[in-house]
Amino acid sequence: RQRFILGRGMWSDDTDHTLLLTEAVIQSNGDVSKFKRLFSNRLRFWINTMPPGVGFATLRSVFLQSIGLPLHKTGIYSAGNGPSMRAAVLGALYPDNATLRQAYNEAQTTLTHSDPKALFASSLVVEVAASFTSGESNIRPLLEAPSDSEEWNTLRSNILQALDNQLSLPDALTLLNIPVDKGISGYSYHTVPPPSTSA
Repeated sequence: RQRFILGRGMWSDDTDHTLLLTEAVIQSNGDVSKFKRLFSNRLRFWINTMPPGVGFATLRSVFLQSIGLPLHKTGIYSAGNGPSMRAAVLGALYPDNATLRQAYNEAQTTLTHSDPKALFASSLVVEVAASFTSGESNIRPLLEAPSDSEEWNTLRSNILQALDNQLSLPDALTLLNIPVDKGISGYSYHTVPPPSTSA
């Protein structure tokens, strides 16, 4: 039951983004450039509703989109987790088409975030979702693939160790050196790894 105000409630901005992204994908009918325009339009409309909890990078990006900056220039250099939070549906929609799901993901990620870490993290979310949708619950091959990022390779090694030792989520977070004493971080490399340890 919702208990926020008079028996009513809210969903998160991440859920908003997932719905907006899904609508844009469906209407784009496989045209990734069209999708990017449609998704941008929805984000600009959405921001006018003054939603709570908007990430700073997303907020700045949507402002740049609103003033007419070309969409290939609106990504903010940030490794925030916004793109990862809305990405899973792409894996679910296109479990058998890796090229298309990753093209959509690159478009949705770079629209708001230009740091390669944001794209890497969201790409991993998409691939995990595609694996689960295809009935493949073993994500270990995805985690075993090395990356050019030394930071991610360290995280990847620790995630595999957490899986092998069947660590609880709190113990896994300690192993991954992810601080949670001040709440959940918005950094994509802090957000994406913990679910992987319990997948």
